[in-house]
Amino acid sequence: MNVTYYQPGNAYDLVLTNYHEEPYDDTDYTYWLTNLGTIHDLEMIKKIVEKNFYAETPVHHLMLKQPNKLHNTKKW
Repeated sequence: MNVTYYQPGNAYDLVLTNYHEEPYDDTDYTYWLTNLGTIHDLEMIKKIVEKNFYAETPVHHLMLKQPNKLHNTKKW
């Protein structure tokens, strides 16, 4: 997962903002977080998302596979 600032025209799986906004473009989820201001904040959120969402979701295994290890993974 990459943490970047939103740029119009790009598709995102998750958008975190410090102001209220309807979902962008093709983004399914937009979260409004008040007082979000620094890259450190975004990195901490990234860790929370990785720990609590992707680690519990089968999609996680598809997104983060190493190309040379695809044949050794579990099928969900």
